[in-house]
Amino acid sequence: MYKCCQQLNQKDDEKMEKFKRAFHIAALERPLDDCESFCALRKLNGVELGETYLNRSACTEFIDHISSVMKDNLADKLKECPFFSVMIGGSTDHGVIEEAIMYVHYLEKSTGRPVTMYLGIQEPKAGTGKGYLEAVDSCFQKVTNIDSVTWKQKITGLGTDDCAAMTSEKNRVVGLLRHDNKEFMGFWCKHTSSN
Repeated sequence: MYKCCQQLNQKDDEKMEKFKRAFHIAALERPLDDCESFCALRKLNGVELGETYLNRSACTEFIDHISSVMKDNLADKLKECPFFSVMIGGSTDHGVIEEAIMYVHYLEKSTGRPVTMYLGIQEPKAGTGKGYLEAVDSCFQKVTNIDSVTWKQKITGLGTDDCAAMTSEKNRVVGLLRHDNKEFMGFWCKHTSSN
């Protein structure tokens, strides 16, 4: 968001206001239909919004632009980073479709501090190690444009739940990644049940 806003001139206050509005709605996970009422309130408070890009579809367009800049920023960070780790959680959505949500954990070059960023959500083609690994690969390709060989060389760890498709050494995500990268480590949280 910050990088995107930097590219606008100060005289483009109307555009900046539209980006801020879209970011606000997305960050607070508000319905896109709130855009028009939010604009009406801002106008009542004397904010100059102009007459265009005040509806739901315009808000969606601004969110897409912000998302694109954020993805480019993440791609730049990961490309300059010598290593990173990935966290994957599998879940079933409302349509009973398996989804894998992925986060990437890396060290910020300028500060040396660890950063965790949302990478994406992807439906595995199959609930197998190969299916999940293809989902991770697809997510890296779509979000960061980092090829399979590169991210597999840079990954040092994978955090997952303890499902067999993730943790087993043979033909599962951990085993398949260890085959490509001998320095790789897999770890997972153990689900516990209380009696």
